[in-house]
Amino acid sequence: MVLAMSKYLPKHVCVNSDTTMTSYVTIKLPKSLVEQIDEVLEQQNLGYASRAELVKDAVRKHSG
Repeated sequence: MVLAMSKYLPKHVCVNSDTTMTSYVTIKLPKSLVEQIDEVLEQQNLGYASRAELVKDAVRKHSG
């Protein structure tokens, strides 16, 4: 199963639908947004080990 926000995901991107294997894609974010993510990680003790964890959690919460 793939969660896709169609206005952000180009139509030509294919993601493996095999649920037994995790697929990853790379996204590009503006440097200013990455800096904001880094500030949140540094200033708040949220328990995220990486930018990717924070972003995945934010997308899950937004889509849920």
